[in-house]
Amino acid sequence: MGSNTGATTGPVPHNVEAESAVLGTMLQLGNYGELARQTALAGLCAEDFYFPAHGHLFEAIARLADAGHPPDIGLVIDQLRRDGLSQPVGDLTTMVVSLLAEAPAASGAARWVQIVAELADQRREQAAALELAHAAAAGDSSGRRQARETLERLAQHSPQGRRPGSQPPATAQVVLTELLDDFAHPEAGLAVATGIASLDRMLAGGGWRPGLFLLAAGPGVGKSAFALQSCLRAVGAGQVVLYVSVEQSPKDLVGRIFCRELQAPISSYWNRDPALAQGIRERAGQIDLARLHLQEDPYVLGEDLEGTVGRVRHWTGELCRTWGRRPLVVVDYLQRLRPAEGDRRLDERLRVSMACLGLRQLARDLDVPVLAISSVGRTSYQGQPTLDWYKGSGDLEYDADCCLLLKPRDDTRAGLARTSPIPVDLHIMKSRYGELTFEHPIALNFDRRYGTFQETRTPTGSAPPPPPRLVPVS
Repeated sequence: MGSNTGATTGPVPHNVEAESAVLGTMLQLGNYGELARQTALAGLCAEDFYFPAHGHLFEAIARLADAGHPPDIGLVIDQLRRDGLSQPVGDLTTMVVSLLAEAPAASGAARWVQIVAELADQRREQAAALELAHAAAAGDSSGRRQARETLERLAQHSPQGRRPGSQPPATAQVVLTELLDDFAHPEAGLAVATGIASLDRMLAGGGWRPGLFLLAAGPGVGKSAFALQSCLRAVGAGQVVLYVSVEQSPKDLVGRIFCRELQAPISSYWNRDPALAQGIRERAGQIDLARLHLQEDPYVLGEDLEGTVGRVRHWTGELCRTWGRRPLVVVDYLQRLRPAEGDRRLDERLRVSMACLGLRQLARDLDVPVLAISSVGRTSYQGQPTLDWYKGSGDLEYDADCCLLLKPRDDTRAGLARTSPIPVDLHIMKSRYGELTFEHPIALNFDRRYGTFQETRTPTGSAPPPPPRLVPVS
């Protein structure tokens, strides 16, 4: 979900997803108490909602609460009618039922409330800034003074000026309640297997889990191929996947998938080999691609208030609601993400750091695993990898929950130019979720002809399983 900046021109800051999430969760009887507490802490009121119908609904629920009534759908609609809302009863019922059906988990309530409050303040700042400009142009000293006072009040964290961090810290008792709720639904926290047996063993939970994973390597070492193979492993296991690419089109990604499935050289896709086309036609109805969602980040003309990270948040939220489960999110790749309008003046290092922070926050807010592909700040690989290798591309090693690095064993020009499988070591440089590899990396072979990785040595010395394949359509 994207957050908008409050500029003096351009679109009015608002977020329909956040407003719908707050109202939908308030309509859930079991979650109303926590939402009421969060909205009270944020000082949220009906005027904070951009859409008038949302503000009326918030006011109706608040009136019922003041009278000691739960937010029952029938009571809410009756209250809306008493408040004089002119929409037909059928339209009101549809709106309320839709908000309730699409309500997210209550664990993210504080974040949704905060976003609605922040954007309301941004709209007030925008209006005050416009008033100040108009007053200055008209020579109205009284108008200028009033507009400045409004801006100062918003900037000083007054009850009408809420900012991140202005809410009191949550008590340990509240956090304990959320933790016990997580344990009551263990299936929501299950990790998504990576497809590399040793990596799954070393990551707590057995694979990608909610958090930010960083996969780095130099050019030509298979970063995107590794991520795509992991996506196919997840889809084959019944998981939902969102693959966001800034470099490759969805058609190119699907072409690579079928080259891998048919063991056809990737060059045959670029050459539009008739034999590959025939193979794709024969296999197209035999494998299930419905859970793999491919998204190419669009180029935005004019002001880009969300940036790539904001759009990824929106797409992820849509998949959570559509499938009723949390997807694995892959972003390819970090240094090419388009910054939001407010970050465009930053230098490249800071822009990348802000994108990384945004992805980490996305992972935490929506409780999803995010795998971000990154380049490294070195022109060659020499010696034992360290976290310093991530320098030069933003302080990524501090923001990620887990840092992975692919390093070819023969990093000479001749070694990287080989057409046969290239020996590659997978290093776990940092992990909040398990072990580190230190001097004993995971040994892989990267076959760049097909874009596949195969583990060549497991910790027990046994033969590794073959690369995962897609599940046939049942």
